[in-house]
Amino acid sequence: MAEKTNEELENEFYAKDFFFSYSGLNKLLYSPQLFYNWYILNQKEDRTDAHLVEGKAIHCLLLEKEMFDKQFAIMPGKIPAGNNKTIVDAMYKMWLDDHMDGKSNNALRLVNYSDEILQLLVDINLHQSLTDDKDLTKSGAKTGNEKRLEKVLTIDNTTYFEFLQKSSDKNIIDEASLARCEEAVEAVKANAGINSLLCLGGSDFEMLTVKNEMMLQGNLKDYPFGLRGILDNFVIDHESKLVYINDLKTSGKSLTDFPESVGYWNYWMQAAIYLRLVMGYLMKDLQVTDLSGWTYEFRFIVIDKYNQVYPFLVTNETMSEWQTKLDEVLEEAKYHYTNRSYKLPVKFAKNEVLL
Repeated sequence: MAEKTNEELENEFYAKDFFFSYSGLNKLLYSPQLFYNWYILNQKEDRTDAHLVEGKAIHCLLLEKEMFDKQFAIMPGKIPAGNNKTIVDAMYKMWLDDHMDGKSNNALRLVNYSDEILQLLVDINLHQSLTDDKDLTKSGAKTGNEKRLEKVLTIDNTTYFEFLQKSSDKNIIDEASLARCEEAVEAVKANAGINSLLCLGGSDFEMLTVKNEMMLQGNLKDYPFGLRGILDNFVIDHESKLVYINDLKTSGKSLTDFPESVGYWNYWMQAAIYLRLVMGYLMKDLQVTDLSGWTYEFRFIVIDKYNQVYPFLVTNETMSEWQTKLDEVLEEAKYHYTNRSYKLPVKFAKNEVLL
């Protein structure tokens, strides 16, 4: 079957309803072309960075522990890091793609991808300084390629590749990483105030609704697209007409650095989106006809690298500013979406940037 052209993929994209997530809008702001490649051409790259997997594990252990075994596989020993992990992950993706097409089988091992490994090493310019031994006729002499493969075809890398094959589409986490995640979860549970905010374990009060890891999406008035997101936790107090929206963040820095991260990673946009989604949920799913009497408290619950935990409350004034900024972002997204223009950010596309 011939591969689809960019035009065909674009037409398929526009034939369906589209809902922007925080990550989608973030990509669009950073690079419209990146968004186009990712969402329209389906050239997505699976991210299996250790810190991302650990973040997912902490979320799951804290909010959906019963789902952990379905989502994660615990690997004995240690998962390779750096370039070794990148190489093995790439070879596994090749195996998986072929396996899905019926072109490979479970008997294939990492060594069977030696040619592909050597090409990837060239592409990333790794181990290229290794050369043939001067006298290849001598016992034990090796070529440069044999030395390169020796660097990759280690027991740890081979074991990791085989574990990936057995684990299907689960997230892979090693025992040391899991132990760190469990320590972080215990740090959260040890904080009575945060336990109360999250309603961990549910609520015995009929007037409280607790939702964890819930997908919400909704249309936007006057826009040809909608918004969507998976909210970590929100708690609805029906009697007080108050909603607590809690977003769990893990950080490789200290708590004091988090306010800077809000701007750097555009977390403010995520908070603004989540508030709108919750308001939509109240109206659509709970049939609330008048939101004027409702109030909302949004918090980033941050676990830092020292397992210090703190709930950063977003003030009403700040959230109002973020909602205004979100409106500006949505207008930029509308420009790209309606004009099918993804070459440059809006200001550059309109020649508005001057020096």
